[in-house]
Amino acid sequence: MSEFDGLLQEIDKYDVISFDIFDTLLLRNVLKPVDIFKMLDKKVNEKYKISGFAEIRIKAEADSRKIENGEETSLELIYENIDGISADIKEEIKLIELELEKEFLIANPFMKKVFDYCIKNKKEVICITDMYLPKKFLKEVLKTNGYEDVKVFLSCSYMKQKRDGKLFEQVWKEKKYNKKMWLHIGDNIESDYNQPILFGIAAYHYKKVLERVNDINSDNIENSILTAIVNNQFNNGLEYSMDYIATIFKFAEYIIIYVLKNYNELDDISLKDILNIEKNFAMESDLKIDEKSITKINKQDSLVIKKSIIKYLSYLKNFDFQSEAKRKISFWNKLKNMMNFKSKS
Repeated sequence: MSEFDGLLQEIDKYDVISFDIFDTLLLRNVLKPVDIFKMLDKKVNEKYKISGFAEIRIKAEADSRKIENGEETSLELIYENIDGISADIKEEIKLIELELEKEFLIANPFMKKVFDYCIKNKKEVICITDMYLPKKFLKEVLKTNGYEDVKVFLSCSYMKQKRDGKLFEQVWKEKKYNKKMWLHIGDNIESDYNQPILFGIAAYHYKKVLERVNDINSDNIENSILTAIVNNQFNNGLEYSMDYIATIFKFAEYIIIYVLKNYNELDDISLKDILNIEKNFAMESDLKIDEKSITKINKQDSLVIKKSIIKYLSYLKNFDFQSEAKRKISFWNKLKNMMNFKSKS
């Protein structure tokens, strides 16, 4: 039985289904959350001439948690703990951070199907998440990504967290759910599995995307984005063959190379050219992929990859494909690591 069908079978046993949000319902199109701060750092330095903002931001979050005795913090508290920057500029930077989060957050294709199944089968669906981002912002992002009209229980709204069970208790006090008919789904083994079980409700541990691959790291934003785009779409629990994912990786890399080699300025790139890229086929020999392989890619999958790359093109313009070829660090090598990991598990 597939992972997807197994989860649906489990869901059928319960009336109430609660979901974690980050790395479960929503995925970031970067390998690690800190990559968002790296991009924020660059934007802040360019606009305000403030260097090292990523470290400032990370330290402010840690400091705000100390003030709250290790409990949850909020975005407001984090920015209050940043010194040496005027209140007006901090407010502008905070908005830039939120825009970056919104830009890089996407629906998890696996969990979107699960969520839709729950709605179709009249389950009561809620979200329970440990997160410092504002509730209004999260609800907007959820709605944008197809998760509409879902009630969100947010740790920073209550200053209570899942990781010690207190947020589950808060939800239960408010909703009076029958614990025997409540299933929680999430990626964190402690917060989303151990704690709900200790509280007396059922839990399903969803293995996050990054844990499904073998030690894929990125030393730059371009590779982080490109690798995340493919992993999030095709390595999330839905069943795709490793050969197919390898071809998708190659195809994604090719699109970037095609764009950078054929256009001098990003503004000159035609959306139509990229969407019809198969018709402009001039494949690089070092990618070892042929036109026949490209034709095997599902049209919808191809469209998702192309639209994602178009969306993040301004962040991918420094993709150094020549250096990558010299160093033999290609997506194919990463895929071989993934395949080795899969065969051992």
